[in-house]
Amino acid sequence: MTRALIAILALQPLHLPAAPPEPPPPPEYRVVAIAGRFAAYVGPQPLILSSKLREKSPTTYEAAILAFGPAFTHQQSSSGSWEWHFDDGKSYRVPGNWSGPLTSPITLKLLESSPPPPPKSPTPPPH
Repeated sequence: MTRALIAILALQPLHLPAAPPEPPPPPEYRVVAIAGRFAAYVGPQPLILSSKLREKSPTTYEAAILAFGPAFTHQQSSSGSWEWHFDDGKSYRVPGNWSGPLTSPITLKLLESSPPPPPKSPTPPPH
């Protein structure tokens, strides 16, 4: 009887609790430092800034970093532009400055976000 019970138990599937799924890896960001200063970051998403910051009008990379914080470059950007994104959907863009000096002059280009597509109207029911 004991052998039969051991044989039956040995044939039963072993039920172990499943390990919890691993969380997705955090987005990866890379810091761009120029002359020891955190000047820009490369990553999948920009930080969103208050649109009130656009009242400032910096004329150099250094002044823009002081006014808005480090610039953003999308990790899949082919141009390497530096950008600052705001909560009203607008953003500033300048050519990337990857080696300095940060005192180089800039002209901020204001980009408007494209309006969202109109909502699709529901299909009317058949008559």
